[in-house]
Amino acid sequence: MALNGRVSMMKTISEVGYMTDVLAEWPGRVAEVHVNVGDTVESDQELLTLESMKMLTPITSPASGLVDEILVSVDEYVETGQLLLRLSI
Repeated sequence: MALNGRVSMMKTISEVGYMTDVLAEWPGRVAEVHVNVGDTVESDQELLTLESMKMLTPITSPASGLVDEILVSVDEYVETGQLLLRLSI
């Protein structure tokens, strides 16, 4: 969905159902993580905040689901296309 423009995501199938991978659209620093593993999230809910060129951009959930895995932490620098977190939908 939207994060000041676009959110990259990729849907995959796992043994437990459908997964949605949320990817970094551009490089930056993880400024905040707003969810924990096991949290239920709604579509367009803020998941984390990326800082790039001193601008803070919220990364929102592309779908309702359950936070299955968080692969980044605060102050970590991420590259374009890097997997940020995974949702079970």
